[in-house]
Amino acid sequence: MTLPIWVEYPIERDCELVDLSVLGARLSAELPCSPGSTSEFLLVTEQYGTIPITGEVVRVSNGETAVRFIRLEHTAERAVTGLITAAQRQKLQRRLGVA
Repeated sequence: MTLPIWVEYPIERDCELVDLSVLGARLSAELPCSPGSTSEFLLVTEQYGTIPITGEVVRVSNGETAVRFIRLEHTAERAVTGLITAAQRQKLQRRLGVA
């Protein structure tokens, strides 16, 4: 899944979300922050609009940054779950050859 994400704090930067789970996300850039730091993210989606997320940086290496979600509002949690479900459904349909 590739979606735009905006990192607000402690830096401002655009990057892409390349992996998403209910626990966290992997971003397509090494952000200039240290593991253990907290950041605010805005995940931009067509279906759910802009989703605010607070996360703790877990890893910064190999051109990526991994984030563990600290706090998801109820609507953000529903949106993340919906995005994951849609991506899994598409993957299964491709595997089964269903359009």
